[in-house]
Amino acid sequence: MRHVLTRQQLYDMIWERAVSKVAPELGISDVALRKQCVKHAIPLPDATYWGRLHAGRPVKRKPLGAASKGVSDRIVIDARAKPSAPAPVEAAIAVARQAMEAVAVPEKLHPLVAKTLVAARKAQLDRNGAITGLGGEVFRIRAHHDTLDRVGAFLNALVYNALARGHRFEAGREGLEMVVDEEPIGFAIYQTIRRSLHVATEEETRRRERWDARHRTDWDNWDKRPSIPYYDFTPTGEMAIEISGWSRYENAHRRFADTRARKIDSRIDEILVSFAAFAAGRKVEREEARERARLEEIGRQRRAEQARLAKLEQQRVEFLDRKLVQAEERDRLRTFLTNLPTDQISEEAPAMHAFIGWARQRLEKMEAQLQLATIADEVSGMDAFAPRGEGNGQEG
Repeated sequence: MRHVLTRQQLYDMIWERAVSKVAPELGISDVALRKQCVKHAIPLPDATYWGRLHAGRPVKRKPLGAASKGVSDRIVIDARAKPSAPAPVEAAIAVARQAMEAVAVPEKLHPLVAKTLVAARKAQLDRNGAITGLGGEVFRIRAHHDTLDRVGAFLNALVYNALARGHRFEAGREGLEMVVDEEPIGFAIYQTIRRSLHVATEEETRRRERWDARHRTDWDNWDKRPSIPYYDFTPTGEMAIEISGWSRYENAHRRFADTRARKIDSRIDEILVSFAAFAAGRKVEREEARERARLEEIGRQRRAEQARLAKLEQQRVEFLDRKLVQAEERDRLRTFLTNLPTDQISEEAPAMHAFIGWARQRLEKMEAQLQLATIADEVSGMDAFAPRGEGNGQEG
């Protein structure tokens, strides 16, 4: 999909909402959108802008200046659509979307949900005052005490609707996982947190100033200097559910969050459709991985066979070279002995007669080595000449 915008339109979009929210609507990444802004000389909000805005403090936009020479006022953005889901994933989505009878969710919490809330109320809070890290036997959540009741109600509805579809829950590494068509899928439910710049209080400033006055040169204890946080983390009250993993197919959404129009409590059917899509997608990806491994093994075997044939060829050439050298030496020795004037050699030259005798014996030996039967025996005992599967321990 192609989006055509003016500089003013894109400027208004990124200053009314964060780049991270505008980019998905345009079908591109945050980095790609920032590059477009830089390319077309559109100023971007800095890190303090959204913190001050969410904290209700006065903010000031950087003005959109006139486009410099060579910068177009027309911006064309081509969205990168996710690939269409393969047939098994589409089939799983279609089955999951089939109308089901409304599930009557009991008021009494499911035992897994009740166990999660009990663990949450006993857990220690993290540095942001949130409940998290409850273990693999309960649901993975990140929430605050004031939202636990809503977390429990949402989880209760999710669990009973999942059970009605034939799914089940099993302990995972970080929390309970939903098992869809024998595929365990992890997920997390959390309350979103807004980050804003921290403004030091008078007490924090005085405490640091007093410490500095007393320990200004005490470098050994500098780690004990009173710290002032850089950010404040404020719970928003909004909730989201995030499925573990990455979805590369359309119609398989990984994250569902509260919006002004709808809460995730009313989107349980959509959420369970995505769980079904993720489960089918994992089966497809596993099958694709097996096929890749099979092709890689075929390639490895082909490369190994090519290397074997190359080595075989080298061994055969080397053997032939040795035999040719032997044949050349035999012919030279034969010629030498034929042309040798033995009738002129004195009877009183025993050393010469011994040498000629030795040369004739060597010629006989070389002729024996170059006889066909001898070469055949030598070839039969060499792996380099053995047929595939015979004499070398390899199957044909």
